Amino acid sequence: MIEGLRLHRRQFFLSSEQIGLAGWRSLPLGDGVVFSHCEDLSVADLRDGDGTRWLLVGDPIEADPSQPVPPDRIGKTATNQLAAATYSWSGRWALISRDQILGDAGGLLPIFYDAETAGGRPRVSSSLALLSEHGAGQRVFARRLRWSRGMDWYAPPISRLKGIFKLLPSQRLNLRTLKCAFVDRFRPDIGAALSDAAKVDRLLEFYIHYLKILSQATDFVTIFLTGGLDSRTTFAAAIAAGVPTRCCTHRRFAPRFDFDIPRTLSNRHGIPYNIVERQSRGDGAARLFDEHCFLNCVDFERDALVHGQMEFRAEESTVAVKSGCWEVGRCFYHDLFPFPWDAHNPTAEDIISAWRMARSDTDIVEGLGTWLDWRRDHPATHVDWQDLYYIEQRMCGWLSAVEQSIDLVATPVVQPANCQAIFDLLLSFDRNDRKNGTAQKLMIQRVDPAMMDVPINGPRDRVYELKYHGLRIIKAGRELKHRYLSAPRL
Repeated sequence: MIEGLRLHRRQFFLSSEQIGLAGWRSLPLGDGVVFSHCEDLSVADLRDGDGTRWLLVGDPIEADPSQPVPPDRIGKTATNQLAAATYSWSGRWALISRDQILGDAGGLLPIFYDAETAGGRPRVSSSLALLSEHGAGQRVFARRLRWSRGMDWYAPPISRLKGIFKLLPSQRLNLRTLKCAFVDRFRPDIGAALSDAAKVDRLLEFYIHYLKILSQATDFVTIFLTGGLDSRTTFAAAIAAGVPTRCCTHRRFAPRFDFDIPRTLSNRHGIPYNIVERQSRGDGAARLFDEHCFLNCVDFERDALVHGQMEFRAEESTVAVKSGCWEVGRCFYHDLFPFPWDAHNPTAEDIISAWRMARSDTDIVEGLGTWLDWRRDHPATHVDWQDLYYIEQRMCGWLSAVEQSIDLVATPVVQPANCQAIFDLLLSFDRNDRKNGTAQKLMIQRVDPAMMDVPINGPRDRVYELKYHGLRIIKAGRELKHRYLSAPRL
């Protein structure tokens, strides 16, 4: 064990066997099924309005101030209405009973399951490493993930382990049959009747309420602030919430504005700011990262953690706030995939070609094919397929792996915008407004109009761009070497 890092921190394992790891606890669910979890993972044992027992895993926060907190909401809700009751829950979480599992809006708390252990003997975990250690999925896909090289994630619902599947946000897992039922989750039409101003009010209200609740359990929140729009949205909400806040930026290869802009914004509002320098933790930290993630996470995040940039002093009581998920509402993949669903009927090959990836990557072909079949069988009439791809591929595939990797460190890290109600509001804006990030810009202007006087992402940095393109060429060479000269990993 390396100081500050803990293997399998905040992970869980559900099966017919109890996990005998130090610092883990177990809860029987009935019929010989046991739920085991790391003591650092919050688990509440609750009953719903019908008396059905549920484990609330993780720390969801009710973003809507008009609604009761999640444990109280569960106690007042009938079993068949519980999925709808989670509509405005933010964060990483799962609801688990003896019969079923429902995950959070973006699938950021990973739920992997062995589809070949039916007959009342489920084997489910947030950790591919633990599933592999306990005999599930003995073969892996050969592709090694490389940051910013096409789809740098394994495409849900498949995983790196062959035969092990990952639950999609639009799925509910039956623990007795290990079959998935459809959850109609994304409904931007719900907020369509609201004016844009009213939508912005709601978004700010949700985000501010989340941060106020979050701050009650810590001395201050720490925002990872860059020159971009997403972290500035979080920063503005924290200012509006009036919660004790600090900001930081990781020292990394980045344009100068990613350091200059955060410092400017923080100084203007009297918020403490610092740059987190790189401090090598040695090869042991790298090996621990790989063991914890089971090579399921891109090397960019590995670099930050191995260099001690995700850790905080043990004496500090803080929660680190990240600013992911906002791209759900910015038509992120509409330009990459310009073809419509109905007229084109996109295939896995279409998506792979758009990414300019090799068709020999069988994990992508299989994963995308399975996901597209699921979406054809369960169409979403109110959401563009490119936005579903963002949620169920980039978020559920890539971002959830990133969040699970950060579980290694002691400081909790949260994603406030991971919320179905927030997704629906963002997706309900006009497409041109979405592409321009209008909703977020209006949120920031509501808090402090002068905050938008500082440019988003700043001017071009030509020195950075030259170095960046040089590194891309080096990365491409390494990728070719890996693809054609390295032996497959089995």
